[in-house]
Amino acid sequence: MTVIGLVLLRALPLTLVVYSDGSLSSEGAASYGFTIHQNNIPIFDGSGRLGPAEVFDAEATGALEGLKAALNLRELATQNIFICLDNLAAATCLRGTPSESSQKVFLEFQALTTSHGAIQVRWVPGHSNIPGNEQADKLAKAASSLPEPEGAQPTLAYLRRIARQKPKEAFQAWWSASAPEQYKRLNLKQTCVYRYPPKFWPLYRYPDKWEKLSGYRYIQVDIHTAT
Repeated sequence: MTVIGLVLLRALPLTLVVYSDGSLSSEGAASYGFTIHQNNIPIFDGSGRLGPAEVFDAEATGALEGLKAALNLRELATQNIFICLDNLAAATCLRGTPSESSQKVFLEFQALTTSHGAIQVRWVPGHSNIPGNEQADKLAKAASSLPEPEGAQPTLAYLRRIARQKPKEAFQAWWSASAPEQYKRLNLKQTCVYRYPPKFWPLYRYPDKWEKLSGYRYIQVDIHTAT
C-alpha cells in the first residue's frame, strides 16, 4: 500500500483499520500485538504470547486475533475492515495459499474473511512512522514478557529451525572437543559437511569403512522434538 493510499484509508470514518505485528525476543519468545483504529483514533488493542514459534507465526496470529476483535466491534463500522501488517510473506499467505506453518491460523483467518466479507489485507512498510504499525510493534514486543501458554505446541517453522540448528550445535561441540591440535593452532572454524564426496556414496551405510577410507569421522545426530 502506498503512503497516499494509507492516508486515504485512515480518513474513512466508517472503516476499521487493524494494525498487527509479530515479534521474536532475543530469548526466543514469540509474541504478537494489534491495535484497531477508526477515523485515525485507536479504539481497541490486544496482545499475546505464543508457544515455541517463529516471528512468521506471530505475525499470522496477530492478524487473526486483530480480525476477531474487529469483528466484535463491527457495529461501529458500516464499511470495510482493513488488516495492515508489515510482513509481506504473512500478508501474502493471509490473502492466498496458506503456508504449512501456522496453517490452521491462516485457514481460520480466510474462513472469517469469506463468511463476513468486506475484509481486506494490506501490506504496509515497517518502521516508517505509521502510528498504528508502531503501536502494534510495541504491543508485540511487550507481550514477550508474558508467560508461555500452557500446553502450547511448537509450530512447524520452529521445528524446522531446530532441525537445522541441532546438528550444527552437535558438530560444533564435537569439533571443540575433538579437533586435531594442528587445526586448533590454525584457529580454523568448524564446517559441517552434509554430503559425502561421490566416491564414498556406497559407504554411507557403513560408518567404520567410511572413517577408515575417508579420514573423516562419521557423526550421527538424533533430534527429538515435541509432538
